[in-house]
Amino acid sequence: MNGTSVGRRRFLSAAALSGLGGLAGCLGSGGVSDAGKRDVSSNPVASSLDGRPRLGPARSETDITLVTFDDPSCPSCASYHGGTFGEIESKWVESGKATVYNRLYPYVAPWGRTAIHALVALNRRRPEQFWSLKSKYYANQDRLSADNIVEETRRFLRDTDVDADAVARAAENGANESYVSTEVSDGDDAGLYGVPLTYLFEDGEFVTTIMTESFGTFSSAVESHG
Repeated sequence: MNGTSVGRRRFLSAAALSGLGGLAGCLGSGGVSDAGKRDVSSNPVASSLDGRPRLGPARSETDITLVTFDDPSCPSCASYHGGTFGEIESKWVESGKATVYNRLYPYVAPWGRTAIHALVALNRRRPEQFWSLKSKYYANQDRLSADNIVEETRRFLRDTDVDADAVARAAENGANESYVSTEVSDGDDAGLYGVPLTYLFEDGEFVTTIMTESFGTFSSAVESHG
């Protein structure tokens, strides 16, 4: 598992406490493209999953695959991860039924892109710390900005064994732009229309896309597909 259950639970607790955002999602326009409705083997959202943050085993080992796009600056993403996503982990991931991949799409505030660069840099160095940093972004959205995101990232990592300065420099310099561009390109090719947005697959087949709905919506979609 890329990341730990402890790290995820801390992440969920911090996000839940943030109290930010409604459940409508951060919406754009349009809808899922034909490419975004393809099976997992040829869907753009699954074309670059190697090295992406993951909960659960490799997708070949589970019946259900979820690929979720989100943005650390999105209030609806914070609400979703503090609620529904936790149920997905406890009811599907921990039982070995599902694998969840996280993809990062800069969608809301300018500081979100800088935070994404930091998250990518951290995931490459210490993948088990990814969810913890993300939780701090979600819990502190109301005071983060383009002016302070680099220093706040450094502060968030101060008490860890991570090289905080290296991660902060990567964020400040946009060192992972190729990675971020791929996230955006794959999302656009799949018709991403807002965040958080999850592409749901069962046995490799595309089922549907879901934004901030309850776990019951995910469960019902799988039951209807089967």
